[in-house]
Amino acid sequence: MRRLTGNGDQEKAMEIMRRIVFALAVGAALFFGRGATAAEFAVTEANWKPENLVLLVEGTARQRDSVILVRNAVTNALLGSAAVRADGKWMLKIRSPTSVPPRVRAELGSKCVDCAVEGAGSTK
Repeated sequence: MRRLTGNGDQEKAMEIMRRIVFALAVGAALFFGRGATAAEFAVTEANWKPENLVLLVEGTARQRDSVILVRNAVTNALLGSAAVRADGKWMLKIRSPTSVPPRVRAELGSKCVDCAVEGAGSTK
């Protein structure tokens, strides 16, 4: 192995190290990551509406005609499912739920997205 002698050599070595670290990070994210990019799958709204006793969870997905599972992100209990429409949108409306979770998790295959439920602490 060659010993670094000048400032230019050190800068080249640092640049190579940065590229290696970046490539490893991207590779690990693609290989191990369960998350999806916003373009593929997203929760656009999660609201508790105490005046109507409705928990509403909406989102988008690139995979049309797929089924989204929506869970309580804290307990992992299944809240319901929603079909992705032809326009790429999906919606789950739960009337009078037994409890309102502070966070929900939407799942599409191996991908998942968590979202805080707006108004979860409020009651009628």
